[in-house]
Amino acid sequence: MNMVSKRWYSIITVLLSVVFGLFFGNFLVQGRTLFRAKDSDAVAISDLRAELAVEKAKYEQLANRQQELEARKRTLLQVDSHDPSSERLYAAWKEYALLSGLTDVSGTGIRLTLDDKLNYNPVSDPIESVVHDTTVIYAMNLLWAAGARAMTLNGTRMTAVSNISCVGPTILSYDVRLMPPYEIEAIGPADSMKKAVESDSWFARLRQKEIGVRITLSEEAMMTLPSFSKTHDFRSYMDLLIPVDES
Repeated sequence: MNMVSKRWYSIITVLLSVVFGLFFGNFLVQGRTLFRAKDSDAVAISDLRAELAVEKAKYEQLANRQQELEARKRTLLQVDSHDPSSERLYAAWKEYALLSGLTDVSGTGIRLTLDDKLNYNPVSDPIESVVHDTTVIYAMNLLWAAGARAMTLNGTRMTAVSNISCVGPTILSYDVRLMPPYEIEAIGPADSMKKAVESDSWFARLRQKEIGVRITLSEEAMMTLPSFSKTHDFRSYMDLLIPVDES
């Protein structure tokens, strides 16, 4: 091998070494980043599991409390067949309980489900591709206007003190964190409510491909919505109210 060939050989060797070094270094950086991402995901999953455990404990506590209240209610509402005033009192209680959402109700209605765009990308997709509290509230107001008589959101009965707000990627309702899909069940004139959703311009926009919110709608010949008291307690929402004696 002559002198020129040796020189080119050395140069090529050095260049290959540099390229290999850069490639290997980049591989290590990417590997380190990947491991960090996995560690971050593991921490996030652990935090979510802990939060889920807390929510389950709250639910069990509320369920036990609800059973106690239901038993107490049955005891207090024992009607004396020989006392007409007790019957009138019980009839009045049933009417007010129905108005306030404290009784199970059944009837015909619709089930409306709202879900985020499939494979939502926060960089390239519009913000409307995620279902926000404003979207849920809009849908519920649309159904109320179309004649809904009773409604639930992910199984929780809506009442006169309904509380729906956005907390990061989730929705908070009565201090309960909800995740998509959001299912709204409404008892009322099914034809009217279905037509209101299908003909609404905002829902038509949400269905467009570039936004991609997933919307499903079905009519139900008979559905039962639970009482608000089965999962929640009104008293925390009444703490600032002073009843007025009208006697």
